[in-house]
Amino acid sequence: MLSSVTINTKGATGNTLTIYDGVDATGAVIAVIDTTSALGTFLFDILALTGLFAVLASGTAADITIASY
Repeated sequence: MLSSVTINTKGATGNTLTIYDGVDATGAVIAVIDTTSALGTFLFDILALTGLFAVLASGTAADITIASY
């Protein structure tokens, strides 16, 4: 279960966070967050059937916290 994602410090230069329901980037996309403009907590409460896999891509990575149970 993906509970929430918190962007603690913004990323830079086009950084994005993509979260997948799976064990790698071939899983179904749950969310794509532009970390250069987003700050704060995003609530999801979504059941991930296979697993959770997150990728920070491009630019300078954001500082994030992912809460799941």
